[in-house]
Amino acid sequence: MKASATVTINAPIQRVFEFVANVENMDKWVNGVTEPAWTSTQVLEVGATFESFYTYGGKTHEMTYEVTALESPTRMATRSTGGPFPFDSEIILVPVEDKTRITNTLDAKAPNSAMGVWFTLFGVLIRPFMRRQLQRELMLVKTLLENEEQAG
Repeated sequence: MKASATVTINAPIQRVFEFVANVENMDKWVNGVTEPAWTSTQVLEVGATFESFYTYGGKTHEMTYEVTALESPTRMATRSTGGPFPFDSEIILVPVEDKTRITNTLDAKAPNSAMGVWFTLFGVLIRPFMRRQLQRELMLVKTLLENEEQAG
């Protein structure tokens, strides 16, 4: 089940990319994420790995991830490699004059056939929730970076 959100941020593309591509910033803008950290010696490369905790519905889960694509400063893709929520995500950045248009796409996978049926039956209700959550997270990136730009 796939959902996307797009926001335009009043900051240069390189600054936006540096912020969102640094997984150690995830807890500043991704709802439910705590203690994000790189687990591989290489960072910001395809194949780099990281972990975090993710709290949802009152339960905290350990999550592991892998960077699957990286094209600075326009694209970063990751996938979950461990945890209860399999997904792929992709962040695309496009310069628009002196601003940056950022799109975050999440493709949630069903962890089992029962969830596959649930996604099929209730996807029409879940997708808008996912889209709103992605929108809120990107709005938080916008607020953080635009306030930083104004202060700097």
